This record gives sequence, structure tokens and C-alpha cells, in this order.
Amino acid sequence: QIARGFESIALFLGYFQVFKYYGLFPQSHSVWLTVANSTPILLSFLVFFLCIFIGFAIFGHVIFAKHLVDFKSFMTSISTLLQYVYGDINAANGIEAEPFWGPLFFGSYAFIVNLMLYNCGISIIFFTYSAII
Repeated sequence: QIARGFESIALFLGYFQVFKYYGLFPQSHSVWLTVANSTPILLSFLVFFLCIFIGFAIFGHVIFAKHLVDFKSFMTSISTLLQYVYGDINAANGIEAEPFWGPLFFGSYAFIVNLMLYNCGISIIFFTYSAII
């Protein structure tokens, strides 16, 4: 598994070798400049996002570990919350298991992560793109 992890990282980094040929396609030049100029801001935003996301994973694990299989371990909590972003989770089970904490947890996660943080990341890219153009 460790070797596969290194292979996937190498493939991911190898993909960026394609960008050295961006001069062949002038219309992609603005996209490359946007990525290059927004990288420092996006990296700092990613650290902030991971702090909040891991906080929700710990919170979900502590609250729902006794009741739901999806939150039995910390890693399954992370996987469940990533699935929740794409709408692939049944929040009704969590609300039934914990009548007070369930709605508070899923409601605040949906508002903070899905609405606010993702929109902030997109707005950083749009702001950088508009500055480039």
C-alpha cells in the first residue's frame, strides 16, 4: 500500500510536467497564470480548511461512534464526511441516534463546509483569475 501511495504521488507530480508545454496553447496561458498566482493563497486556505474538517471528523467520531458504523474510527469519520459533501450519506440515522447533537452536527457541517468554505475557495480562484485578465 505504501508503494501504491508513492506511485500515485509520482503520477500526480508527473501530471504537472504537462504544464511546461503550456506555451504551445496560448489560450491555456491565463489558466496557468491563475493557478500559479493563487497557489500560495490556496495552500494557506487548504490548511485552514483541513483544521476545520478534521475538527468536524473528531467531533463526529466522539458523538456517533457508539451508534453509527460510519463513525466507528477516525478514518471512517473522515471518509463519511467526504461522502457527505457529495450527498452520499444518510444523516437521518445520525439525527435519530443523537436527537440533540445530530441536527446540530450535520446542520453546522453542511453550512460551514459545504456552503462557506467551498465558496471561499472558488472565490479565491475567481478573484485571482479576474486580476490576471
